[in-house]
Formats: sequence, structure tokens, C-alpha cells
Amino acid sequence: MGPSLQPLSSSHSSSPPCIYSPSISKSLPLGTSPYLPPELTDYILDYCHDDKHTLFTCSLVSHSFNVTCRYHIFGKGFDISNTPEVQGKRNVSEDAQMNSMNQEHKNQNPGPEVVSGFNSINYASRAASFVRIVLNPSSTVAPFLQELSLIVRPLSFYSSPATRSADAWLDELLALLPATRTISFPSQALSSPAPRTSSPLQSPFHLRTLRIFRHGTDLSPFSRLALHQNFANTVTKLALFETTLQKRSLKRDMEWVCGFEKLEDLLFYGHHRGEQWIRRDGATGDTDNGDPPWGRTHPELTFDLNDDLDAVDAQGRTTIRLPQSIRRLRLDLPGSALEAVMRWLLAHAFGYGLSKANSSNEVQKNLGVGNFQAKENEGIPCVSTLHIFRIMQNEAPALRAYLRACKDTLEDLMMFLYQSSTNRDDFDLSTQTVLRSLYLASNGSRPMKVLHDILSTLSTQPSLIQQHKIYLQIPRWQLASDSDAWDSLDTILNALLESSIPTSNSRKWHVSAIVDGHHNDRNGSGEDDRLALDKLRERLPLSTSFLWPSLSSASCPNKAGKFTMISHGAKEVTEYVDEVYGRMRTF
Repeated sequence: MGPSLQPLSSSHSSSPPCIYSPSISKSLPLGTSPYLPPELTDYILDYCHDDKHTLFTCSLVSHSFNVTCRYHIFGKGFDISNTPEVQGKRNVSEDAQMNSMNQEHKNQNPGPEVVSGFNSINYASRAASFVRIVLNPSSTVAPFLQELSLIVRPLSFYSSPATRSADAWLDELLALLPATRTISFPSQALSSPAPRTSSPLQSPFHLRTLRIFRHGTDLSPFSRLALHQNFANTVTKLALFETTLQKRSLKRDMEWVCGFEKLEDLLFYGHHRGEQWIRRDGATGDTDNGDPPWGRTHPELTFDLNDDLDAVDAQGRTTIRLPQSIRRLRLDLPGSALEAVMRWLLAHAFGYGLSKANSSNEVQKNLGVGNFQAKENEGIPCVSTLHIFRIMQNEAPALRAYLRACKDTLEDLMMFLYQSSTNRDDFDLSTQTVLRSLYLASNGSRPMKVLHDILSTLSTQPSLIQQHKIYLQIPRWQLASDSDAWDSLDTILNALLESSIPTSNSRKWHVSAIVDGHHNDRNGSGEDDRLALDKLRERLPLSTSFLWPSLSSASCPNKAGKFTMISHGAKEVTEYVDEVYGRMRTF
């Protein structure tokens, strides 16, 4: 039986107005309207998902269009801050939408505003708009919110009084959410807090993506608890951004992250600072113990999540555990913090954490470098996507062990290497059985040699996976350097491309060189790109013989491999880096 048809005048239909010819209208009975299946009109509105102006217009045509239109209008990109202006690039359509809804709310509700009686929420901020519009008792917007970004900055002139904490406004906002069951934050945050019932209310939110930007400040215990109470059962994508050199507890952060039980995608960006210093005599000391500066050498970033007996069980497994639903892990952390996270991930399995029966030094000394048996992988959260934006330490044994643990699940790997020297064994990809995409950016002292060493571990044997992509980020300064490793890199890339024989059981390699331009080609002639391509041909003559689209399949029928040069602004590049570097414009 076919889909049911709904008239345009029906309040239950989600169909937009139909454009029809006079011949069709003549065939309709007098006084009736044309019919369209609801799924067809939904498809039309879905096609306009990124055109806010069209969606606003369609939402005014009929109440029946509101569900689909609001899904696209409110489903993405709400940045909530307490500042009058959000720094960086503003979303003009979103601002117009907020202003329009503000005016509509004032027309329909001439009474006092919801935010009256609160001391820390700036009336002119987007946080106040969120309270007035989304959290208004008569609002029907909340169920459509899919993404939410909370931006917490240090105190400034707009915060009154100056003695309040930077996140007092966030405490007030979260206290208004229906599922918040406590108002245990500092009493000075509210002038007259609303009473809370002992039993939780059902939250109208179905939030899927939560981003938190913390600039020089931290979330209060109340904010952490309220975010869990309202969104822990719905959020599948969580992003934490921290731009501060204050001491941070990596253990506390990860313990909070693990409270989102349906988490699939985690992005963690942080400038964490350690608690101890390495003294010249080899001993460690607290940074606040009064030792003279000349008695220290450099700060040692100590971030072990398993350094507390309460953090592991009797079998040496961590008690702070990521949900098994995790599939994507993206980390931008200092070197020691990155290794600490890797050791923590390994400690999800038996015997890799700090056992109560074993010495801490013995376990930590062997952690991540021992033989990895299949049964020891049980419990480790193995991901399909791993993006690492900073690898700074020359040795990364825990990362090496985690890559081995993910050998049967890892499909997409990105690494930005800032090492002075790279241990090839740390990045041995020969055991990776399902790897489809590899993104490498080497910014150390010998970048071309590092790229060669890692790529040389890739297997050229036939595989069930047909298409493999390699992205090599090569800045202009690297193209200009006369490194002696260019020839060896060209040789290994050529071997990979030549192995792409167009047969049914062979893998096909697609290599892309990402070259940044000088951004001085104002006339759009493409001269800058041509110069870069000429330099790339000079450095990689064998590989660029596979250059596409200039490669003719008719003249070279056996060349199934492809080599391309793309820019930083290409869509396939921004899909990797914009979630960190693009979103940092929020600050």
C-alpha cells in the first residue's frame, strides 16, 4: 500500500506548498488543494538544509512545515556565551534568527523577562537570548536543538559584580534546565534561586553534540553535574577546548567525560600543565615547594590517570572507563599528556594499569612496550578514527601499543608530528588490516625522512580494501629545502602508486600533497599553484608522473594509482582540521 496523502491545509502535514501547472489544477475537484506525499515535501525542505532564509520563509507558510524547518534551523551551531558579542566570525543567519525570535517573544509575552532576578547573565548576550527563547515555558524549540557550544571566558567589564566567578552565568543558566536536580552552586550566584523538586523532570532536549570552550577558567562542580543530568543520556559527540596554562587534572577531566554513557566521538584540546619539576639531581619536586629556580631544569608534565590506587582495580584495570560505544578519538594535547591518555586507554584491559599488588615503577616501566596478546586487548576501547594533532615526544611507546591494539578497527589515522627525532617502530603500520585513510604532517628537524619511514611500513600486498588515501601536508618551507630524503620519499610513494594495478583483488592508492599557498594571487590566475606544482614535480618526479587529472588512462592503462596536489582550503582537508583549527576562531 502506498504512502498516505495529506492535504496542504492539514495541521498534521509536513508538506510545503506545491507548484503545479493549470492542467493539473483543472483535474482537481472544486474547493480542494493539490496533494503531495509528506516524505516528498520533507525531501524538498531537506534539500534547503543550509539555506536559512528559505527555511524561515517556508516556516511562515504553514504550521505543518515547522517540524522539518526547525529541525534544520535549530539543529546546528548554537554558540552560547555571556559576552555581548561572540568573538571571531559571526553567523549572520543565526544572529538574524535570534533577533527575530527575540522580537517575536516580546510581542507575544509583554510581561517581565525570564532572566529577571539573575545577577550574572548579561541581558544583551546570547546566553540571555537562550534563556528567554529556548527555556521559556511556552517554547517549542528545545526538542530541535542538536548542537550546543558553551563558551566560558575570563571575567571582564560585562561581568558584575567583579567578585563572581567567570562561570557564574553558566551555573544560573544550567539551573534553569528541566532535568537539573540540585542548586548546590554558590549561593551568591543567584539572588533568588528557584526551588527544585527531589525527583528529576523529563528533559525536552535531545542534544547530540556538546562543545565546551574554556578560556583561562574552569567549569564549576555544579556545571559539571548539571551537564551530566541534562545531556549524559543523549550526547554522542563531545568536544572540550581549553586554552590555559593553569594546572589541570587530566584524571578529573576524563572522569567527567566518561559520564556521557552514549559517547561515540570525543575531541579533547588542552594546554595542560604538570604538577612537578625534574630537578638536576633527578628527583621530582612540587612546583609550589619553595625550591629555588636554579634547582630545577624543566617542568615534567605528569598526567598519569592510573597513578592512584583508587583509579585501578585489583586486576590493574582502570576504574575510569570510556563507554564501549566510542568510535572516534581526536586529541590535541602536550606530549606527556598524550602518552598518559594512551596508557589510560591500555589500562582498560587486564594488567595494564597500576596494580595494587605491583610496584608502580615496574608497571610503568613496562607499560605499552611488552608483547600484546589478543586476550589482553579485551576491554580496550578500540576506535575506527584516531586524529592526533600534537606528537611532541621523541618516544611514544604507549601510542605504539594502542595503535597495535586498534589494528583490526582503525580505518582513519591522522598524525601531526613535532618530534626532533622519530622512532620508526612507534608508527609501524604494517599490522593495520583495515586502514583506509592516512593523514601525515611532519614538522620536526627531518620531515621528509619521517614521512618516508612511516610510509615504508605500509603494505603493498593485495587487500580486501580497494581504496586507500594518503594525505601528506607539505608546507612551502619544506618544498624549498634541499633535504636528502626527498629521493627516498619519492621512491616509496612511487612503489605504492605502482602497486595500484587495476585488478579486482588489489588495493588502489590515492596520494594527495597538501601545499599551502602564499595567498598573494589576487587576480586568480593560479600562478601561485603552478609554481608550487612545478616545485613538487622537481622534488617528486616519479610520484608526480601519476598526477591526476593530467594522467591519461587511455595512454597509461596500468596506472590506477593517483597523485594530486590540493590546498589547505579543500573540503577533504577541512574535514580533518577544521574541528580544531576552525573552531578555535570561537575564542
